[in-house]
Amino acid sequence: MFFVANKQKQKYFAIAIIAAIIIAAMFLDYRTTVKSRLTLYQQIGDLAYQGLVKPQDQTPLPPAEIKKGSVLDVPILMYHHIGTPPAGADKIQIGLTVSTDNFEAQAKWLKEQGYQSVSLSDIYAAAKKQPVRWPAKPVMFTFDDGYTDAFINAVPILKQYGFTGAFGIITQFPGTTGGTNSYATWQQIANAKQEGMEIVCHTQNHFDGGDPKYSSNYIYENLTGCQQDITGHLGSTEPYLIYPYGHYSPIYLDQTKKAGFVMAMTVHEGRQIILDDLMRLPRLRVNGGMSLDAFVKMVEK
Repeated sequence: MFFVANKQKQKYFAIAIIAAIIIAAMFLDYRTTVKSRLTLYQQIGDLAYQGLVKPQDQTPLPPAEIKKGSVLDVPILMYHHIGTPPAGADKIQIGLTVSTDNFEAQAKWLKEQGYQSVSLSDIYAAAKKQPVRWPAKPVMFTFDDGYTDAFINAVPILKQYGFTGAFGIITQFPGTTGGTNSYATWQQIANAKQEGMEIVCHTQNHFDGGDPKYSSNYIYENLTGCQQDITGHLGSTEPYLIYPYGHYSPIYLDQTKKAGFVMAMTVHEGRQIILDDLMRLPRLRVNGGMSLDAFVKMVEK
């Protein structure tokens, strides 16, 4: 009888050991996942800042490519965060954050000067000489990464002044938080779409398309997956892409077209869209510390 009881104890003890091992493995896997995601979030912040200040990314498109009658002049404004940097924000996030007051001042000035919003679909239609209502002074607002503060603070201001914007979504991030960055939920994104904002692909995980380590298949699967994610949550999507970090390569461009995209945005500094090269649209980056005077000079160049 003692022997049987002892065997039962050994059995329960063995089960307990196995359960403990499983729980420990799950915990370690969770910690690894969280750590990996936090590392990825930090890399996004670092590379976004570094990628936006590299000289080659700030170089205007070659003048030789700009021919009379073959360009569309549109200031496409590039933003990231809109609001107040949270406690603990580093210089990168601070540099990518335009205060709500400054953003409203910029929108107000644009409105007073007669600027009117054009959408990415408008730009594509105009570039293809399709029927479209085109204002005398067009402007385009774009927001990279899908941060919560952009949806909370920018969307109401855009509506107030009669503007719209395009928001690039990293489709594996909605509703998550990494470090001091918070990403909008799919519900917030859906609400913005209902308010007339365009929701476009910014890849599934913000991978750097200029890095040769990514294969053609990986790029294609990621880009098509991004479109499927948006369609799955919002019911439809637009064939426009914002390159993470503004980086791309010949292989990336080929796969972007293969995935069905017809237009894409970079961080090249400029406002002249070459009509036969819609896969490399330039933009004007709005810095966090930019004064209204500096903003005006940039837009009116």
